[in-house]
Amino acid sequence: MNKTVGRTKTPAAGQSSISVHHGRAIMLLAERYHFLMDSILEHYQNGLDANATYIECLIDLDKRTVRIRDNGDGASISKFDRALRQVCETMKAEDKFGQFGLGVVSATNKCEQFTFTSVPKATAKDNQPSYICWEFNQAYIASHKGDNIPVNYTALPDMRFSRKPGDGTWWRTEVYIRNYTKDSRIGRIDINHLRTETLGRYSTKMIHNNAKVSIQVKSKKKNIDEKVEFAAESFQGKALPKFQANIGNSRRDVVTFRLFLANSIGGRRSGTVYVTEHTNPYRLDIKSFLKGNAGSAAGLLSKETVAALLSGAFEGEIIAHSRAKLAENRKEFVENDGMVELCEAMEDWYENIGEGIITEIADSETDNLYQTLGARSLRVVSTMLEKPEFATLKEIVKSFKVGNIGKGHYRDGQEGKQDDQPGIAVKKTAASDQPSPSDTCGKPRKDHPEKTQPGHTPWVVKGKKGKPRTQVKHGSIGLTFQYDELEGVNDLWELDPVHGILHFNVRHPHWSTLEDRSRSKAGGDTKIEALLMKLQEYVAIQALLLETTPPELREAQENFILASIPANLFLMEHGDDISGRKKKTGRKLRSTKID
Repeated sequence: MNKTVGRTKTPAAGQSSISVHHGRAIMLLAERYHFLMDSILEHYQNGLDANATYIECLIDLDKRTVRIRDNGDGASISKFDRALRQVCETMKAEDKFGQFGLGVVSATNKCEQFTFTSVPKATAKDNQPSYICWEFNQAYIASHKGDNIPVNYTALPDMRFSRKPGDGTWWRTEVYIRNYTKDSRIGRIDINHLRTETLGRYSTKMIHNNAKVSIQVKSKKKNIDEKVEFAAESFQGKALPKFQANIGNSRRDVVTFRLFLANSIGGRRSGTVYVTEHTNPYRLDIKSFLKGNAGSAAGLLSKETVAALLSGAFEGEIIAHSRAKLAENRKEFVENDGMVELCEAMEDWYENIGEGIITEIADSETDNLYQTLGARSLRVVSTMLEKPEFATLKEIVKSFKVGNIGKGHYRDGQEGKQDDQPGIAVKKTAASDQPSPSDTCGKPRKDHPEKTQPGHTPWVVKGKKGKPRTQVKHGSIGLTFQYDELEGVNDLWELDPVHGILHFNVRHPHWSTLEDRSRSKAGGDTKIEALLMKLQEYVAIQALLLETTPPELREAQENFILASIPANLFLMEHGDDISGRKKKTGRKLRSTKID
């Protein structure tokens, strides 16, 4: 008889179990908030969710402490206990910020200790006579293996809430973070970043609460004492047509675009577009949306749509009434069919509205750029022509037939028609880059002068700025720069010797190549813009000199000028760098050994 030695019978079925070290699990959960500033923002959110109208954040860099206080509704023992028991569960309604319940432990792994002190607004209902302070100790929590981690709390009967200054405590909730991490990356504090992120994420709720946020950062060692206080503002730009993209199978599956044309400040638009769910006031800025899910969202959009949304030209909200859902980390959307539909809606918006507006803005900004650069170039040319040695060129300008005047010049009733396009007259001695509408060299101008201004030579640049000028047949002869798309014309310029207008052909390769190079760099390329100015100055002088050329030699001379421009542009752009001439003031050029 055969016997099986040392063999045990395998059961047909059974059950194994998973054991979790709860303390370490809490530490891992807290890592979902990578930086200390993420935890601070999370507590701002909780205060706003509790209807706070004022939030104060006091940061001491030397002591490594953070105090976040708010005058919201506060929390009772029962409410805070419920929050502690439901970490990682949905505790609040979907229209509340802290719907994922992780914020309670967000600072645990970034400091040695923090306390949560609060008193509920309705103290009678909860039978809680005083403030309660809960204490969280990192070492204790991290070492605890049990299912439930005890958190001790203490009553503070000497504290009393009061709205009157000096009569009690103005805040209902305080989070006090002590000895936060020395890791310079995780524990970095930037007051401007906090302000920007607060407004970016919570503006909707701040406006709803009419709330203000105050942030103060101090350090005696680093001689830092900074404070900012701010409120959120509604979007200030021009409202664009409301657009709804229908997605999915239900009429309720729509994405609403509530966008505005951002105001131009200093010639730049710096608007931000936010993406949100219709049931959640938390907003995700478009840059974060595109970076989320390892760039999956950006990969679903055309480069033109991405560029438009990131351009700063637009501000406002894209609101998803669909399957698109914000992820639990609130740094991206859930990667599902809803996110794909949301991106399809963005493409639909760009095709119907965004593309046309971007084109209009680009054209307008280009026109303004032409006029601004032209004014600076014409100032150089006009200054040159006033020098005695260039009197011949000045006489060419004075040989034009029709002049022009602006507001404040003498009128004898025999003026001609008014120009269709506005123009600005350039001061020859202006120190700034902005042209002056005055050509009286700083002298006070009368609204109704009694006589003409002898020797008046207007230097004008056409464009969107300024006022239309009036043509005159006697006096006020000058030079005007104008920018046109001269279709069917191969010339870089055309000079109208009757009206004294130098037309620059912006379609010519010499011009368009420089313009494209400047546009390829965000915000423009000042070095290439300087080349555009030098090109205008060179062409203006050559165009005037060409007027002195005998008719039989004119075509050959013009071809010679055009052929010389690429070489001149190369020297203008690279000559100083190659030769070493471009040095700081006061330093001698290095000698070059020549064999």
